Amino acid sequence: MKNLLLLISVFIFSCKNESNEDWENIKIDSQIKANRIYKLMNTENETLNGTERNLEGLNLKRTSAVTILDLSETRREIYSGNNYNCRAYLNKDSLQIQIGFSSGFSGNGFGINIVNGKFYAKPYSWTDVIDPRIKEPTYKMVSQELILDKSQYAIGDSLFGKIYFHTVENNNEKLTDCYGEGYFRAKVHND
Repeated sequence: MKNLLLLISVFIFSCKNESNEDWENIKIDSQIKANRIYKLMNTENETLNGTERNLEGLNLKRTSAVTILDLSETRREIYSGNNYNCRAYLNKDSLQIQIGFSSGFSGNGFGINIVNGKFYAKPYSWTDVIDPRIKEPTYKMVSQELILDKSQYAIGDSLFGKIYFHTVENNNEKLTDCYGEGYFRAKVHND
């Protein structure tokens, strides 16, 4: 019985450490929205997701100037901020910021999860083609920093921010360094 309790305690402790090690404190800069990048973003049209056809013709302005760089021994890819958009969703005490693109059949980018003044950023990609033999990649965060214009948001608020992250993707033992950096903005919507 003691061994079982010890095993359960070690498991719980390990899970807590793993889930907490990638969460960082958010930095607040109320003047970030004065950065000239947002004026430049106002001169460019928004990239709409494939499922957002109802927003066409509304003259929406760019919401993301975040660039992602993937580096491995065999792959060098740059995903320009011009191809991404930013969406923010509030659900009780958690805020989800999605920076990426979705055609409706596939998508990629990264998500920022925010709870109680802490955040975690994680790249994602998905497709509607499902192969059960392919394992999902795992990610190990190396470093990350998030700056927002304020600490709390409500539905309808404007959100301004800057993100930097470096993570290592393990996809079937193939390691890829993934870097992301840039500015973004969004209206906060109900999840």
